Amino acid sequence: MNLTQLGHRSTLPQSPDAAVLETVPNPHPGRLYVVRFTCPEFTSLCPITGQPDFAHLVIDYVPAAAILESKSLKRYLASFRNHGAFHEDCTLAIAQRLVDTLAPQWLRIAGYWYPRGGLPDGRAAQWAVAPRSRCTALSRARLSSDDDREVEMSSFEDYANKYQTARMERRNGILQVTLHTDSQSLRWGFLPHGELPEAFHDIGADRENRVVILTGVGAEFSGPRATPGTSSFPTRPSIERIDRIHWEGRHLLMNLLNIEVPVISAINGPAWRHSEIPLLCDIVLAADTAQFQDSAHFNSDVVPGDGMHIVYPLLLGMNRGRYFLMTGQTLDAAEALRLGLVAEVLPADKLLARAWELAENLTKKPTLLLRYTRLLFTEYLLRQMHDLLGYGLAMESLALLEKPEAPAGT
Repeated sequence: MNLTQLGHRSTLPQSPDAAVLETVPNPHPGRLYVVRFTCPEFTSLCPITGQPDFAHLVIDYVPAAAILESKSLKRYLASFRNHGAFHEDCTLAIAQRLVDTLAPQWLRIAGYWYPRGGLPDGRAAQWAVAPRSRCTALSRARLSSDDDREVEMSSFEDYANKYQTARMERRNGILQVTLHTDSQSLRWGFLPHGELPEAFHDIGADRENRVVILTGVGAEFSGPRATPGTSSFPTRPSIERIDRIHWEGRHLLMNLLNIEVPVISAINGPAWRHSEIPLLCDIVLAADTAQFQDSAHFNSDVVPGDGMHIVYPLLLGMNRGRYFLMTGQTLDAAEALRLGLVAEVLPADKLLARAWELAENLTKKPTLLLRYTRLLFTEYLLRQMHDLLGYGLAMESLALLEKPEAPAGT
């Protein structure tokens, strides 16, 4: 393999024509499978006004002899940020470039363009007909083609035991995801921060999931509770660490919201860290022992820019939300119910049973009713995340630069 970008420093291409797409040999040439790339923050320019356009791209392809090297794809897509073209032109140009580079068995690209002037639109392009055999790679999905054949991606078993911090079990289309650390209450850190974006992607890509229940284990939903004056970043993190935090932070919430079936959270105890995750679910249940605090950000000398700055002002109101974030306020379950953060408060031993009762009732509804209602409810949240999440994470990262440098050798 003669790769010139992966593992090397290089400047961003100035245009799509200048970008180089690289490939590697298909590691499973005798197996039929689907590769998916998503780009939730694609940017280009209007060729007339020069104003930026934004889109969420989803690229699926069945490889033949080669697969795409992902860094070169990322740089190719980023090269459109200064490129002027209409939505149709961008979408179809990317499709044609990928076909020319890969000669895949099948490829489809969908571009969901965010509104400008109040008018959203979507563009899609497909090359060839989906292979007749059943694919088994990413997750189950129906990929419609001209003759309505079905391509099946990987099954639940492919990701059920994949993650150290998320235990999964499914029954009758209801997926229960239990967040944990070594079977005890989740201890937030770099491991779940890196795993959960991928886990939410796998869950969202599996069409056999009809309802998702998100819960924890033990006395807390998430911890540990940070104390004032402490920080996850006592010293300035490396640029590599900042880049990872920024990438994972964006995909954590975007991938959660991109799960296209109803999600119920059952908050089994205090959520001291990343409580925005369960609060973004469609139905939020809480044990009477639950408490809510953003302990790891402002009071611990970190900007609350990883979604907290969006979710709490949205749910509590702008002034109350900012007060909550800047004072380290703790809300118990009763107050959270009064303020509308949660829908029901139950004894801890009845919490999960109630979540399953609601989930079982939902699964009696038609599939498209469930999916499209979820899409309707999450669209506004996704737009807020698209506009503000990356900026918030950038502010969080920028403020870390005033931390002292780590001692040499650490």
